[in-house]
Amino acid sequence: MLGAALVLGSVCIGCSEGPTYEPGVIVKGKLLHAGAPLQAPQNIPGATVNVQLTPVNPGSGAEPWTAPLAADGAFEIVGAQNGIKPGRYKVGLSQATYLEDQKLATQFSPENTPIEVEVPADKIGDTHDLGVIDLAEAAKRN
Repeated sequence: MLGAALVLGSVCIGCSEGPTYEPGVIVKGKLLHAGAPLQAPQNIPGATVNVQLTPVNPGSGAEPWTAPLAADGAFEIVGAQNGIKPGRYKVGLSQATYLEDQKLATQFSPENTPIEVEVPADKIGDTHDLGVIDLAEAAKRN
């Protein structure tokens, strides 16, 4: 009986700890269009516009991550818990069907966006600020 209790006790050790995640890089920035924040229409409850970082190289083991844009265009992507894997990512719009300008939503969809950024490995365990990304400026360059 005591042996069974010890076995059961050892099985439950660590049961409440949950998964562990490798440290990554928290990515933040601000996404604007012609100097103004992108916003979902106020008349649609729960409507949001998200920024999405999609790995340029799908075989890298990195995953796509999204975060909602704040009213001022700011975003922060924390990944599963401790940041995202370093590497090269495309910056696109997700759930952008709420935008009035559907051309913008299509042009900067995760599949079509011309914007690429590097999330540096030397920022693991820290935050990397992408600064301000203006979609109108990016469109002019492409």
